[in-house]
Parts: sequence; structure tokens; C-alpha cells
Amino acid sequence: EIQCSAEILSSLQGYFDAFNSHDIEATLANLDENVEVLVNGVLMAEGRESVRPSYVSDFTAGKKVEVTNSPQLVEQNASVAKILVGLSTSQVRLNCIYTFRLVDNKQVRHEISDIAQLE
Repeated sequence: EIQCSAEILSSLQGYFDAFNSHDIEATLANLDENVEVLVNGVLMAEGRESVRPSYVSDFTAGKKVEVTNSPQLVEQNASVAKILVGLSTSQVRLNCIYTFRLVDNKQVRHEISDIAQLE
């Protein structure tokens, strides 16, 4: 099993901390300006400013994320690393693959799948 780098894990934790603090600018600062968000393989948003409204609505609703499955490195090459994380909020459980650009640890893609409503 390949290990995630400490830098990426630290960056990911900083992103979750910013999200859970409802700090919109700190949350968005983790994302590449052309970040792509896919849900079940379908491109839902492209660009940091196009994802801002969904964060604003999450924060307005008081949403927080909890890591339910520890980050696992699923793929890495010279330029990017893909990290699979299981997450939950009070409403849903899901998996997300975060693709990090290694040169600056910015998130360039979120691939959300396996969304399940919680009771």
C-alpha cells in the first residue's frame, strides 16, 4: 500500500478544517482556479468561482464533514496524486477522490461518488 505524502495529508486536513470552520476564502484557497467537480462521473462545476455558491449554501446550512475512511492514495504520477476519502455530513455519506497537483498541492479535481442518504 502506497502512502500519501505528509504534505498532501496536511493540505487535505487544512481543507477540511477550513470547510468545518465555514471559512469560504480559506476553503477556496485550496482549490485550483480551474478545479473540476464531478458527481458520479458527470462534470457538475468547473472553476473555483463556479463552486463558491455550493460552499456558501453548505456553510449557511451549517454543514460539516467528518472523515469516515482514512485517506488512501489511489494513484500518483510525476504531476498529480489522487486520494480517496470517505466522508459524511449529517445528511449523506459519500466517497471523494481528490486530485492534487503535486507542485503546489492545489486540488484540481473532486470526483464524488457512492452518495448515500443517512436517516
